[in-house]
Amino acid sequence: MRIGLISDTHGDLDSFLSIKDRLSNYDLVIHTGDILNHGPRNPIPNGYNPAKLADEIKEFSTPFIWVKGNCDSEVDKLATSRIYIYPYLFFVYNNIKIIATHGDMEFVYNDAKNLGVRVFISGHTHIPLLSEKDGIIYVNPGSTSIPKGEYGGSFGELIIDDDKININILEISGLKKIYSEEFSI
Repeated sequence: MRIGLISDTHGDLDSFLSIKDRLSNYDLVIHTGDILNHGPRNPIPNGYNPAKLADEIKEFSTPFIWVKGNCDSEVDKLATSRIYIYPYLFFVYNNIKIIATHGDMEFVYNDAKNLGVRVFISGHTHIPLLSEKDGIIYVNPGSTSIPKGEYGGSFGELIIDDDKININILEISGLKKIYSEEFSI
C-alpha cells in the first residue's frame, strides 16, 4: 500500500497543485489537519485560496481522509465533502497498526502504546520528522505551505510492503528527500 502524507496546507492552493499529480498515484492520502484556514498565528500563504483548494480536494479522485487540526472547523468538512476524523484516525493494514493525528497529544501517544501502534503520523509543528522510539515510528510530513525550520514545503509517503515499511519525506521544490528510511514490520 502506498499512502501520501500531507499536513498544514492552510488554504494554499498552489502548494497542493504542485504535488497533486504525485498524490494521485497513491492508494490513499492522509492529511493531518489544518486544511483550509491559515490560522491567526500564521502568515497568509502566497497561494491562499481556500475555496478553490476545497474544490480541488472535493474533486480529487484518490481516497482522501483528514484529521481535524486546530485551525479546522465544521464548515471545512462541508466545503471539501471529505471524511474528517477527530481526534485521531486509527486503522490496521496488513497487521500494521497506524494512528494519524494533528498534534502530539499525550493521550494519543498513550493510546498508541496501548494499542501496539507501529506508525504514528502527526502534523501541527510544520517541521518534518522521522524517528523511531519504543517500537513506534513517528512521522510528520511537515507543512506544504508554511514550513518552519530549515526545509521548504514538504510532504511524505508511507509505503508498506510484505516485510518492510518505507517512509520518505520530500521537499516540494525539486522533490529532494529530507528523510528516507526503511523499517521492519
